[in-house]
Amino acid sequence: MKKVIIGLFVLGFTSLSYSQVKDEVRQVELETISITNINKSYLDRVQDATMSVHVKLIENRASKCNITTSPKYDGRDKPFIAVFKSSKGSIVATYDNKGKILTTTERFKNIKLPDPVRISVFKNHPNWALLSVTYSVSYHFDKDVRKVYKVKIGNGNLKKNLKIDFSGDIIYLSSIENLNTTSTVSYINQNE
Repeated sequence: MKKVIIGLFVLGFTSLSYSQVKDEVRQVELETISITNINKSYLDRVQDATMSVHVKLIENRASKCNITTSPKYDGRDKPFIAVFKSSKGSIVATYDNKGKILTTTERFKNIKLPDPVRISVFKNHPNWALLSVTYSVSYHFDKDVRKVYKVKIGNGNLKKNLKIDFSGDIIYLSSIENLNTTSTVSYINQNE
């Protein structure tokens, strides 16, 4: 046991002494490179700090996609369409021949509402329950981005469909009154 401890001590000491040897250091000048995401402007316009993480992940994936490495890409000068799907939605993106996103049509279901939208819904409709959420984004590189939440809420037998923009302003409201309506059927005997 004593020999093992002494052996480890000597081994450790020799490795420390080796690190003290001075070697010649040469200075090497490296070429400057810049790495940028060609679709950063797309992300800046469609993403927000309060939006669903799931939506951000798939939008990031679409922005980083290098279509020129796709086996389906044939080097054309015409726009190239790629579809990104996940368990909660999809993005249909159109790219130019350099990989820049020209347009997207995005649709997601049952995602978390951002705070401004959630606050707007429940401030205007207290004691109502959230039934479903659909989030749609329409992006075009030289036009305004359209982001709309379609929210279905319910309170007992009453249901409402809301369209809300990203800031929480209600764009459209439709009501479906009492869903438990009864109907009767009468049969007429023509033989009488």
